[in-house]
Amino acid sequence: MEAVDAGVAVAADAGRVTLPQYTDDAGTGSNAGPSTIAFDAGPADAGKESDAGAPVTGFDAGPPDVDAGRESDAGAPAIAFDAGPPEVDAGRESDAGAPVIAFDAGRSDVDAGFTLDAGPVDAGAGAALSVHTALGLPDTSAVGAVDRWLLVKPQFVVSYDTIRKTPRWVSWRLDTSWLGTATRASSFRRDAQLPTTAGQARDEDFRNSGFERGHLCPSADRTNTDPDNDATFVFTNVVPQTRASNGGTWATLEDEARDQVRLGKTVFLVAGPVFGVTSQFVGAGVPVPTATFKVAVVVDSPAASVTTSTRVIGVLVPNTTSVSGNWRAFRVSVRSLEQATGFDFLADVPRAVQDVVETRVDAEP
Repeated sequence: MEAVDAGVAVAADAGRVTLPQYTDDAGTGSNAGPSTIAFDAGPADAGKESDAGAPVTGFDAGPPDVDAGRESDAGAPAIAFDAGPPEVDAGRESDAGAPVIAFDAGRSDVDAGFTLDAGPVDAGAGAALSVHTALGLPDTSAVGAVDRWLLVKPQFVVSYDTIRKTPRWVSWRLDTSWLGTATRASSFRRDAQLPTTAGQARDEDFRNSGFERGHLCPSADRTNTDPDNDATFVFTNVVPQTRASNGGTWATLEDEARDQVRLGKTVFLVAGPVFGVTSQFVGAGVPVPTATFKVAVVVDSPAASVTTSTRVIGVLVPNTTSVSGNWRAFRVSVRSLEQATGFDFLADVPRAVQDVVETRVDAEP
Protein backbone atom coordinates (compact mmCIF):
# COMPACT_ATOMS: atom_id res chain seq x y z
CA MET A 1 0.00 0.00 0.00
CA GLU A 2 1.22 3.47 -0.82
CA ALA A 3 2.47 5.86 1.81
CA VAL A 4 -0.28 7.84 3.48
CA ASP A 5 -0.83 11.07 1.60
CA ALA A 6 2.72 12.15 0.97
CA GLY A 7 2.85 15.89 0.78
CA VAL A 8 0.50 16.66 3.67
CA ALA A 9 2.07 17.79 6.89
CA VAL A 10 -0.04 17.54 10.03
CA ALA A 11 0.86 19.33 13.25
CA ALA A 12 1.31 17.28 16.41
CA ASP A 13 -2.07 18.27 17.72
CA ALA A 14 -3.69 17.07 14.45
CA GLY A 15 -5.23 20.49 14.25
CA ARG A 16 -3.57 21.83 11.12
CA VAL A 17 -2.85 20.58 7.63
CA THR A 18 -0.19 22.35 5.58
CA LEU A 19 -0.22 22.36 1.80
CA PRO A 20 3.23 22.91 0.34
CA GLN A 21 4.35 25.58 -2.11
CA TYR A 22 1.09 27.28 -3.06
CA THR A 23 -0.77 29.89 -1.07
CA ASP A 24 -4.54 29.83 -1.23
CA ASP A 25 -5.48 33.04 0.52
CA ALA A 26 -4.27 35.69 -1.89
CA GLY A 27 -6.39 34.66 -4.85
CA THR A 28 -3.44 33.42 -6.91
CA GLY A 29 -1.09 30.48 -6.70
CA SER A 30 2.48 31.34 -5.85
CA ASN A 31 5.68 29.88 -4.57
CA ALA A 32 5.89 32.27 -1.68
CA GLY A 33 5.69 29.49 0.86
CA PRO A 34 3.31 26.92 2.31
CA SER A 35 -0.27 27.70 3.08
CA THR A 36 -1.88 26.33 6.20
CA ILE A 37 -5.49 25.46 6.75
CA ALA A 38 -6.52 25.12 10.38
CA PHE A 39 -8.86 22.41 11.56
CA ASP A 40 -10.89 21.89 14.68
CA ALA A 41 -8.68 19.64 16.79
CA GLY A 42 -11.59 18.28 18.79
CA PRO A 43 -13.34 15.15 17.56
CA ALA A 44 -16.98 15.16 16.64
CA ASP A 45 -19.41 14.21 19.38
CA ALA A 46 -19.55 10.47 19.03
CA GLY A 47 -22.73 10.23 21.04
CA LYS A 48 -24.70 12.83 19.18
CA GLU A 49 -28.05 11.58 18.00
CA SER A 50 -31.24 13.07 16.68
CA ASP A 51 -34.30 13.44 18.89
CA ALA A 52 -35.62 10.19 17.52
CA GLY A 53 -32.52 8.32 18.64
CA ALA A 54 -31.36 7.79 15.08
CA PRO A 55 -27.96 8.84 13.73
CA VAL A 56 -27.56 12.51 12.96
CA THR A 57 -27.58 11.77 9.24
CA GLY A 58 -30.60 13.59 7.93
CA PHE A 59 -31.44 11.03 5.29
CA ASP A 60 -31.11 7.97 7.51
CA ALA A 61 -34.53 6.54 6.80
CA GLY A 62 -33.66 3.11 8.13
CA PRO A 63 -31.05 0.39 7.95
CA PRO A 64 -29.71 -0.35 4.48
CA ASP A 65 -29.98 -3.60 2.64
CA VAL A 66 -26.38 -4.70 2.64
CA ASP A 67 -26.95 -7.97 0.83
CA ALA A 68 -24.58 -7.94 -2.12
CA GLY A 69 -27.15 -9.98 -4.01
CA ARG A 70 -29.92 -7.39 -3.63
CA GLU A 71 -32.10 -7.27 -6.69
CA SER A 72 -34.58 -4.81 -8.09
CA ASP A 73 -38.27 -5.56 -8.37
CA ALA A 74 -37.68 -6.69 -11.91
CA GLY A 75 -35.28 -9.38 -10.74
CA ALA A 76 -32.21 -7.66 -12.16
CA PRO A 77 -29.34 -6.32 -10.07
CA ALA A 78 -30.13 -3.01 -8.42
CA ILE A 79 -27.29 -1.42 -10.37
CA ALA A 80 -27.95 -2.16 -13.99
CA PHE A 81 -24.24 -1.95 -14.83
CA ASP A 82 -23.36 -4.65 -12.29
CA ALA A 83 -22.28 -7.05 -14.99
CA GLY A 84 -18.79 -7.63 -13.70
CA PRO A 85 -15.48 -5.84 -13.55
CA PRO A 86 -13.86 -4.13 -16.53
CA GLU A 87 -11.05 -6.05 -18.06
CA VAL A 88 -8.23 -4.54 -20.06
CA ASP A 89 -7.50 -6.55 -23.18
CA ALA A 90 -3.75 -6.10 -23.54
CA GLY A 91 -3.93 -7.19 -27.14
CA ARG A 92 -6.45 -4.66 -28.35
CA GLU A 93 -6.12 -0.97 -28.88
CA SER A 94 -8.48 1.76 -29.97
CA ASP A 95 -7.74 3.97 -32.95
CA ALA A 96 -6.11 6.40 -30.54
CA GLY A 97 -3.74 3.74 -29.26
CA ALA A 98 -5.31 3.57 -25.80
CA PRO A 99 -6.39 0.30 -24.17
CA VAL A 100 -9.81 -0.98 -25.08
CA ILE A 101 -12.02 -1.72 -22.10
CA ALA A 102 -14.22 -4.81 -22.44
CA PHE A 103 -16.84 -6.02 -20.01
CA ASP A 104 -17.69 -9.59 -19.09
CA ALA A 105 -21.45 -9.56 -19.56
CA GLY A 106 -21.69 -13.12 -18.38
CA ARG A 107 -20.43 -12.43 -14.87
CA SER A 108 -23.10 -10.94 -12.63
CA ASP A 109 -20.94 -10.97 -9.51
CA VAL A 110 -17.28 -11.25 -8.68
CA ASP A 111 -16.12 -14.59 -7.38
CA ALA A 112 -14.41 -14.08 -4.01
CA GLY A 113 -11.44 -16.05 -5.30
CA PHE A 114 -11.29 -14.35 -8.67
CA THR A 115 -8.09 -12.43 -9.46
CA LEU A 116 -7.81 -10.28 -12.53
CA ASP A 117 -4.26 -10.07 -13.82
CA ALA A 118 -4.49 -6.85 -15.76
CA GLY A 119 -1.83 -4.24 -15.27
CA PRO A 120 -2.66 -0.71 -14.17
CA VAL A 121 -4.51 1.60 -16.51
CA ASP A 122 -2.00 4.23 -17.57
CA ALA A 123 -2.58 7.76 -16.34
CA GLY A 124 -3.72 9.70 -19.38
CA ALA A 125 -6.05 6.93 -20.62
CA GLY A 126 -9.11 8.45 -18.94
CA ALA A 127 -10.95 9.38 -22.13
CA ALA A 128 -10.69 5.79 -23.36
CA LEU A 129 -12.04 4.46 -20.07
CA SER A 130 -15.19 6.50 -19.45
CA VAL A 131 -16.96 9.78 -20.16
CA HIS A 132 -16.56 10.45 -16.44
CA THR A 133 -12.77 10.48 -16.70
CA ALA A 134 -12.56 12.31 -20.03
CA LEU A 135 -9.99 14.78 -18.68
CA GLY A 136 -7.72 12.03 -17.41
CA LEU A 137 -7.26 9.42 -14.70
CA PRO A 138 -5.77 10.90 -11.55
CA ASP A 139 -3.49 7.89 -10.98
CA THR A 140 -2.72 4.33 -12.06
CA SER A 141 -5.63 2.59 -10.33
CA ALA A 142 -6.42 -0.87 -11.65
CA VAL A 143 -9.02 -3.58 -11.29
CA GLY A 144 -7.86 -5.90 -8.52
CA ALA A 145 -5.40 -3.47 -6.89
CA VAL A 146 -6.39 -3.73 -3.24
CA ASP A 147 -5.41 -0.18 -2.31
CA ARG A 148 -6.62 1.47 -5.54
CA TRP A 149 -9.31 -0.75 -7.03
CA LEU A 150 -10.78 0.74 -10.20
CA LEU A 151 -14.58 0.59 -10.42
CA VAL A 152 -16.10 1.80 -13.68
CA LYS A 153 -19.84 2.48 -13.51
CA PRO A 154 -22.29 4.21 -15.86
CA GLN A 155 -22.81 6.90 -13.23
CA PHE A 156 -19.20 7.56 -12.09
CA VAL A 157 -15.71 6.05 -11.78
CA VAL A 158 -14.09 5.18 -8.43
CA SER A 159 -10.62 4.38 -7.17
CA TYR A 160 -11.31 2.46 -3.96
CA ASP A 161 -8.99 1.48 -1.13
CA THR A 162 -10.21 -1.86 0.23
CA ILE A 163 -7.70 -1.64 3.10
CA ARG A 164 -8.82 1.76 4.35
CA LYS A 165 -12.39 1.01 3.26
CA THR A 166 -12.78 4.45 1.72
CA PRO A 167 -12.68 5.78 -1.84
CA ARG A 168 -9.46 7.49 -2.88
CA TRP A 169 -11.25 9.53 -5.55
CA VAL A 170 -14.54 9.55 -7.45
CA SER A 171 -14.82 11.14 -10.89
CA TRP A 172 -18.00 12.06 -12.78
CA ARG A 173 -19.41 14.26 -15.52
CA LEU A 174 -22.40 16.46 -14.79
CA ASP A 175 -24.68 17.89 -17.45
CA THR A 176 -28.43 18.37 -17.89
CA SER A 177 -28.92 14.75 -18.99
CA TRP A 178 -28.19 13.63 -15.40
CA LEU A 179 -30.73 15.92 -13.73
CA GLY A 180 -34.42 15.13 -13.33
CA THR A 181 -37.05 14.25 -10.75
CA ALA A 182 -35.94 10.83 -9.50
CA THR A 183 -36.77 9.84 -5.95
CA ARG A 184 -33.85 10.00 -3.54
CA ALA A 185 -32.80 6.54 -2.38
CA SER A 186 -33.04 5.95 1.36
CA SER A 187 -30.44 3.32 2.22
CA PHE A 188 -26.76 2.62 1.61
CA ARG A 189 -25.38 -0.80 0.73
CA ARG A 190 -22.22 -2.69 -0.06
CA ASP A 191 -20.93 -2.27 -3.61
CA ALA A 192 -21.51 -5.62 -5.32
CA GLN A 193 -18.97 -4.76 -8.02
CA LEU A 194 -16.24 -5.68 -5.50
CA PRO A 195 -15.55 -9.24 -4.32
CA THR A 196 -17.36 -10.16 -1.13
CA THR A 197 -13.99 -10.52 0.60
CA ALA A 198 -12.90 -6.97 -0.22
CA GLY A 199 -13.01 -4.50 2.65
CA GLN A 200 -15.91 -2.06 2.63
CA ALA A 201 -17.50 0.18 5.21
CA ARG A 202 -20.86 -0.82 6.67
CA ASP A 203 -23.82 1.20 7.83
CA GLU A 204 -23.16 0.24 11.45
CA ASP A 205 -19.72 1.89 11.20
CA PHE A 206 -21.49 5.25 10.98
CA ARG A 207 -24.36 4.64 13.39
CA ASN A 208 -24.07 6.90 16.47
CA SER A 209 -20.54 7.90 15.38
CA GLY A 210 -21.26 11.61 15.02
CA PHE A 211 -20.33 11.40 11.33
CA GLU A 212 -22.56 11.29 8.29
CA ARG A 213 -22.22 9.05 5.26
CA GLY A 214 -21.00 11.75 2.92
CA HIS A 215 -21.49 11.20 -0.80
CA LEU A 216 -18.61 12.12 -3.09
CA CYS A 217 -20.68 11.89 -6.29
CA PRO A 218 -23.82 13.51 -4.85
CA SER A 219 -27.23 11.91 -4.93
CA ALA A 220 -28.59 15.19 -6.35
CA ASP A 221 -26.21 14.93 -9.31
CA ARG A 222 -27.94 11.72 -10.43
CA THR A 223 -31.68 12.44 -10.45
CA ASN A 224 -32.50 11.53 -14.06
CA THR A 225 -33.67 8.02 -13.09
CA ASP A 226 -34.27 6.15 -9.86
CA PRO A 227 -31.60 3.49 -10.68
CA ASP A 228 -28.99 6.19 -11.31
CA ASN A 229 -29.80 7.87 -8.01
CA ASP A 230 -29.72 4.52 -6.23
CA ALA A 231 -26.26 3.84 -7.71
CA THR A 232 -24.77 6.66 -5.62
CA PHE A 233 -25.80 4.93 -2.38
CA VAL A 234 -22.89 2.50 -2.22
CA PHE A 235 -20.12 2.63 0.37
CA THR A 236 -17.49 2.94 -2.35
CA ASN A 237 -18.91 6.47 -2.87
CA VAL A 238 -18.92 7.46 0.82
CA VAL A 239 -16.54 8.99 3.37
CA PRO A 240 -17.25 9.94 7.01
CA GLN A 241 -18.11 13.65 7.09
CA THR A 242 -19.25 15.95 9.86
CA ARG A 243 -22.69 17.42 9.50
CA ALA A 244 -21.18 20.92 9.38
CA SER A 245 -19.15 19.96 6.32
CA ASN A 246 -21.47 17.53 4.53
CA GLY A 247 -24.67 19.49 4.97
CA GLY A 248 -23.04 22.92 5.05
CA THR A 249 -19.92 24.08 3.23
CA TRP A 250 -19.50 20.95 1.09
CA ALA A 251 -23.16 21.12 0.07
CA THR A 252 -22.77 24.70 -1.19
CA LEU A 253 -20.10 23.50 -3.61
CA GLU A 254 -22.35 20.69 -4.84
CA ASP A 255 -25.06 23.30 -5.44
CA GLU A 256 -22.61 25.47 -7.39
CA ALA A 257 -21.88 22.67 -9.87
CA ARG A 258 -25.58 22.12 -10.54
CA ASP A 259 -26.13 25.86 -10.89
CA GLN A 260 -23.46 25.92 -13.62
CA VAL A 261 -25.19 23.05 -15.43
CA ARG A 262 -28.51 24.88 -15.30
CA LEU A 263 -26.72 27.78 -17.02
CA GLY A 264 -25.89 25.41 -19.87
CA LYS A 265 -22.40 24.34 -18.80
CA THR A 266 -20.91 20.86 -18.41
CA VAL A 267 -18.83 20.18 -15.31
CA PHE A 268 -16.20 17.48 -14.88
CA LEU A 269 -15.59 16.69 -11.22
CA VAL A 270 -13.19 14.68 -9.07
CA ALA A 271 -13.59 14.49 -5.29
CA GLY A 272 -12.04 12.53 -2.48
CA PRO A 273 -10.68 12.50 1.09
CA VAL A 274 -7.43 13.84 2.52
CA PHE A 275 -6.05 12.02 5.54
CA GLY A 276 -3.59 13.23 8.13
CA VAL A 277 -0.61 11.28 9.45
CA THR A 278 -2.88 10.00 12.21
CA SER A 279 -6.60 9.56 11.76
CA GLN A 280 -9.71 9.30 13.82
CA PHE A 281 -11.73 6.18 13.07
CA VAL A 282 -15.38 5.20 13.10
CA GLY A 283 -16.82 1.71 13.46
CA ALA A 284 -14.55 -1.15 12.50
CA GLY A 285 -11.53 0.93 11.52
CA VAL A 286 -12.91 3.31 8.88
CA PRO A 287 -10.65 6.41 8.92
CA VAL A 288 -12.13 9.89 9.10
CA PRO A 289 -10.66 12.35 6.57
CA THR A 290 -9.11 15.54 7.87
CA ALA A 291 -10.53 17.29 4.83
CA THR A 292 -12.23 16.60 1.51
CA PHE A 293 -11.08 17.95 -1.85
CA LYS A 294 -12.90 18.67 -5.08
CA VAL A 295 -11.76 19.71 -8.55
CA ALA A 296 -14.42 21.08 -10.90
CA VAL A 297 -13.72 21.94 -14.55
CA VAL A 298 -16.46 24.05 -16.14
CA VAL A 299 -16.76 23.86 -19.93
CA ASP A 300 -19.36 24.99 -22.46
CA SER A 301 -20.25 21.47 -23.66
CA PRO A 302 -19.23 17.85 -23.04
CA ALA A 303 -17.00 17.95 -26.13
CA ALA A 304 -15.37 21.30 -25.36
CA SER A 305 -11.62 21.39 -24.92
CA VAL A 306 -9.97 22.71 -21.79
CA THR A 307 -8.00 25.87 -22.60
CA THR A 308 -6.03 28.35 -20.54
CA SER A 309 -9.24 30.40 -20.12
CA THR A 310 -11.33 27.49 -18.81
CA ARG A 311 -12.68 27.89 -15.30
CA VAL A 312 -11.05 25.29 -13.04
CA ILE A 313 -12.05 25.20 -9.36
CA GLY A 314 -10.05 23.58 -6.58
CA VAL A 315 -11.48 23.36 -3.07
CA LEU A 316 -10.24 21.85 0.20
CA VAL A 317 -12.91 21.76 2.92
CA PRO A 318 -11.92 20.93 6.52
CA ASN A 319 -13.90 17.97 7.86
CA THR A 320 -14.58 19.51 11.26
CA THR A 321 -17.56 20.25 13.45
CA SER A 322 -16.85 23.99 13.27
CA VAL A 323 -16.44 24.54 9.53
CA SER A 324 -18.97 27.00 8.15
CA GLY A 325 -19.61 29.36 5.31
CA ASN A 326 -19.67 29.18 1.55
CA TRP A 327 -17.25 26.99 -0.40
CA ARG A 328 -15.58 30.08 -1.88
CA ALA A 329 -13.71 30.64 1.38
CA PHE A 330 -11.88 27.33 0.84
CA ARG A 331 -10.66 27.72 -2.74
CA VAL A 332 -7.11 26.59 -3.45
CA SER A 333 -5.07 25.89 -6.57
CA VAL A 334 -5.45 22.50 -8.20
CA ARG A 335 -1.67 22.20 -8.15
CA SER A 336 -1.67 22.42 -4.36
CA LEU A 337 -4.28 19.65 -4.23
CA GLU A 338 -2.09 17.51 -6.46
CA GLN A 339 0.79 17.98 -4.07
CA ALA A 340 -1.44 17.16 -1.09
CA THR A 341 -2.80 13.97 -2.65
CA GLY A 342 -0.22 12.77 -5.18
CA PHE A 343 -2.86 12.77 -7.95
CA ASP A 344 -2.72 14.26 -11.45
CA PHE A 345 -6.20 15.65 -11.96
CA LEU A 346 -6.11 16.75 -15.62
CA ALA A 347 -3.81 14.10 -17.01
CA ASP A 348 -5.33 14.12 -20.52
CA VAL A 349 -5.12 17.92 -20.82
CA PRO A 350 -2.00 19.30 -22.55
CA ARG A 351 0.71 20.04 -20.00
CA ALA A 352 1.04 23.66 -21.10
CA VAL A 353 -2.66 24.20 -20.35
CA GLN A 354 -2.40 22.36 -17.02
CA ASP A 355 0.44 24.63 -15.97
CA VAL A 356 -1.83 27.65 -16.37
CA VAL A 357 -5.19 26.48 -15.04
CA GLU A 358 -3.82 24.39 -12.18
CA THR A 359 -1.61 27.08 -10.67
CA ARG A 360 -4.22 29.79 -10.33
CA VAL A 361 -6.99 29.96 -7.76
CA ASP A 362 -10.54 30.44 -9.03
CA ALA A 363 -11.67 33.99 -8.31
CA GLU A 364 -15.08 34.13 -9.98
CA PRO A 365 -17.90 35.28 -7.71
